[in-house]
Amino acid sequence: MTGHMWDGFWVLANGKRWASMPKDIQDIITKHVNNAAIKQRDDIRRLNNSLEVTLKAKGMVINTPDPASFRNALNKAGFYNEWKGKFGADAWAKLEKYSGKLG
Repeated sequence: MTGHMWDGFWVLANGKRWASMPKDIQDIITKHVNNAAIKQRDDIRRLNNSLEVTLKAKGMVINTPDPASFRNALNKAGFYNEWKGKFGADAWAKLEKYSGKLG
């Protein structure tokens, strides 16, 4: 599938406890949490792809909309300008590095 539902998973820590840990321990934890998140995303991608094959084999028709029509609607509504203003130019440039130009 080309489009996926985003599931937000959060890893939270007590701020005082986190700050009290040595930097090298924080780095180890951060490294492994980030690596696990990447593996999880890959698992979800593979599950989505296999599910699409299974559903098509059972006769389901899967529509793949053109993302440009959604981007155009969001652009016309001012969505991208609003969020670019909230996030700032640096964060927006990082987003567009992966998404392409947004509005």
